[in-house]
Amino acid sequence: MKKEELFAKMAKAIIEGSKSEAEDLAREAIKAKLNLTEVIEKGYVPGFRRSASFGKRAITSCRTHHRRRVHEGGHGHPPA
Repeated sequence: MKKEELFAKMAKAIIEGSKSEAEDLAREAIKAKLNLTEVIEKGYVPGFRRSASFGKRAITSCRTHHRRRVHEGGHGHPPA
């Protein structure tokens, strides 16, 4: 497997939360004697960044939804 393909699969495993797949891919990188710093930087870090970005958007979306419901007289705490 090409390095770029391996890196893409690593990022995808992180984004999807597939621990076993991420571990298997790490073993494959070790077996292929790849530079492990490069593996982390180009394979796993992009996945962490994308999943963290998604998490921030999800939290912001939930907060916005909650504020709208409170403003509209829905459930939640009254505005301060």
